[in-house]
Parts: sequence; structure tokens; C-alpha cells
Amino acid sequence: MMRHFFILLLAVVSIAHASDSLTQTRIETHLLAPKEAPKLLDTNGSKTVQPQIGLLKPVQEYPVSTSTIGLILPLSGPYAVYGERVLITVQMALGMPFVKFNGRPFMVQTNGNLNLVIGDSRADVHVAENLVQDLLIKHQVIAILGDLLVDSSIGVAKKSQELSVVNLSLSRVEGLTGVGSWVFRLGLTTSKQTHALVERMITVRSLKKFAVLYPTHPYGIEMKDSFIKEVKRLGGEVTVVVPYQPSETTFMNHVGQLGHRFFAKNPDYQACVQQAKNLTDAMRIRKAEEKCKDLVMPQVNFDVLFIPDFPKTVSYVVPTLVAQDFLVSQNEQIVKSYHKRAKDVRPIQLLGPSSWNGDLLMQRLGDQIEGALFVDGVNWASTNPQMAPFLTQYKQLAHGDPSLIEAQAYDAARLLRFLLETSELKNLIKTRLDLQKALLQIKNFTGLTGPISLDASGDSAAPLSWFVFEKGQLRAL
Repeated sequence: MMRHFFILLLAVVSIAHASDSLTQTRIETHLLAPKEAPKLLDTNGSKTVQPQIGLLKPVQEYPVSTSTIGLILPLSGPYAVYGERVLITVQMALGMPFVKFNGRPFMVQTNGNLNLVIGDSRADVHVAENLVQDLLIKHQVIAILGDLLVDSSIGVAKKSQELSVVNLSLSRVEGLTGVGSWVFRLGLTTSKQTHALVERMITVRSLKKFAVLYPTHPYGIEMKDSFIKEVKRLGGEVTVVVPYQPSETTFMNHVGQLGHRFFAKNPDYQACVQQAKNLTDAMRIRKAEEKCKDLVMPQVNFDVLFIPDFPKTVSYVVPTLVAQDFLVSQNEQIVKSYHKRAKDVRPIQLLGPSSWNGDLLMQRLGDQIEGALFVDGVNWASTNPQMAPFLTQYKQLAHGDPSLIEAQAYDAARLLRFLLETSELKNLIKTRLDLQKALLQIKNFTGLTGPISLDASGDSAAPLSWFVFEKGQLRAL
């Protein structure tokens, strides 16, 4: 597979190198919804390979070192922990030893063939923009990897576009690659997740009525808005939307808004209440009447419930759903027991975003969450031959488990290394424009996150991984 990819890419780069006029068509709660992102969506959805107009200098006047890559990360301040973890994976991918950032304006490492120039954005958009200019002019980088955070990643993308240097971003900001032809991205966006979730429910499962129970923090709001937009676009219907505060730990009132119990119309309930009133003790009457409510199941008008939050909160929400008699588990015994009280009730399909990934939900909820589905950009149990060595080395260096962003950073750095270090290709990639053209042709490059391709906008087109909670385990579909 890699050999076929290499031969195809080599041919394409050779053609592109011969004709500069060639036009190709091809972009935890610390990575939350950006305020500025909507401004980035003014794009025609494709990239044109050409030098940009209005530069400080023409492209050809900025010298380039085809063996030098820039890396911009938040390496100080409150987000330093995320930047440091990504730095580890980039060093791993480039075959460099782990060296902690030294706090200087730039730290330089080499593997003998490639140089890595590392700058600290300090999570500041203006600092990040200045780093781009210094990396280009002082260090002559051929490409810039990063940033992670919302504001600084937008700054890096805009400045890279202005100066005509390839930016391979790791940000999840919607529309980021719409900044222009020099901006690419390996990152899992909200819209990519919600599209996959909704499309599967409607086109594969024929489920068309949806409910959303969401937290009112930026991540939850962004996910909710994107999910609803996708449901409407694909012809589904959102029948109920219930918000809750991020600090909530009890959800009885919120869950109660998802469905209604019609006590007055239920003869079994009415008979039970009448029987309870025959008791003599007031406290016993109240307890008996409360127990009568178990005879009335909530009436719901949706097939699917989407909860865009993190595992700790979801582990409080699901037991509340169960306590209020919503059938959300697909466990055979639970369904059979439920049907003794309410026949012909189909389990509600629980859906979640990539934030559900991990062991916590299964550990806390067990059978209660059986059948629930979510998507993510990486499958840590994959048989991909890169996965086991990566996990072993990362855990030794970082003393913890990696997240999706570390996998994406590793893939991005490996991709640049392949293009710039492979002997046949590095002889053809002589300019930043050559590298831009080569990236436009990436198809099915083998990465931790799966076969990597870049779509017409420069965004990652890698397929998502689906996961289901099943029989006490988290299983990839």
C-alpha cells in the first residue's frame, strides 16, 4: 500500500515541479468553540496552488531550508501540559530524543536529516503570529506544524497564508482551512463527528427523531448546534432539546423534560392510587402512591438521544434516565424486564462524541449503557503495526495515556518527514510551493488515525472510528 502511494505521489510531484502554473483542487474543554471561527468560512471549498498576492516580499525572495520544520505550541502557561504532550509525539515521529522545551525564543533539534525549530505561542494569538514570521524569515522553515488552541491556531493560519508558508494545523476550529491555500489540517472537527453520527442513524438505522441533552459550556453548545443543523440537513427531526449547567450533578428535572408521564389517562395508575387510599397511615399512603407512579412509563417522541459531554457527567445522566424509566440500554435482560411493564417499547439509542472515549463510562455504568455509540478519530486497540510501539514509547515518555490530539500530531509530523526525508521526494521538493502541491495529493497515507487523505479544502478526510458499549466491553465496530 505504501509503495503504491509513494509511486503515485512521486509522479504527481514530478509533474507539478515541471509546471508552476498547474492548478490543483484540494483544510477537553481547552479546544472549545472559537469566537472568530465563523469569519473563516468564506471559502469556495477548494485550494488553488499559486503564490499569494500582497506579501511582504515575493515568495521567491524568502530563502527556504527544505530540511527545516517549524513547530508552534503552547509550552508555557495554563495549556503547557497539552503542548508538552504534543511535543513528545512530534519528537517521536521525527526520530528525535525527547527534550523538554528550554524556554528560549526557539529551541532547535535535529535527527541528522531534518531540523525542528520549536516556538512557544503562550496561547497568545499575537505571539503566535510573530513566531510564524520569525520561523519563515530567520529560520527559513519550509512548513509550520501547529498550533492547538483556538485563537492562536487562527493566528498561525492567517499569518502562514499571508506569508505563503505551509501550515499543517492541529486545531479543531471549523472552517480553518478556508483561510487559504497554504493552510492544511489534521484535526477532528465538530461537524465531521456530527455528520457521521446523524448520517448513520438516518441512512443506516432509519431513525429520524432526535433529542439533545447538552451542557451549556462552549463545547456542548457547539456540539448541540452542529448536531441539530446536521439532523435538519439530512431530513431528520429534533423533537426536544434540554440544556443543563456544566456544574450539575443531579438531572431529575432535566431528564423529566425528555418525556411525559400521563397519570390521568392510565387506568392501572388510577386503580393503584385508589387502593393506596384504603391504607390508614398517611405516610404509608404517600409511599404507596409514589410507588404507583412506576406503573406509568414516560412517553417519548424520539428514537435517538445525543449527549455531548464528558464521561464523568454522562455517568450521572444515564442512571437518572434509568431511574426515570427511560429504556436506554440494549442489554437483553434489561429490555426483557422492561417489556414486562411496557410492551413494544424500543430502546432509545444513546449517542456521544469523541469525548466519550475511555474506560470510565463502562466502569461506572456497565449494562446500563450497553448499545450506546460514539465516534472518535483514533482506535487505540487497532491492529495497525504502528500503534503498539507508539503506545509503549509514549507512555514511557509522558507517563500517561495519549489522546487523539497526540495521535494527530504524530501523524502530521510523520507525513512531513516522509515528504521531506525520503530521498526521491526531497530531491523534487525544492520550494514551499512544491511542498504545498505534494500535500494536495496525499491519499491513504498510513497513520495512527487510519489512512490519511486531504480533501479538496486541505482538511483531513481520514475515516472516523465507531465504538459501541457491548457486553461489558468497549468495542470498535
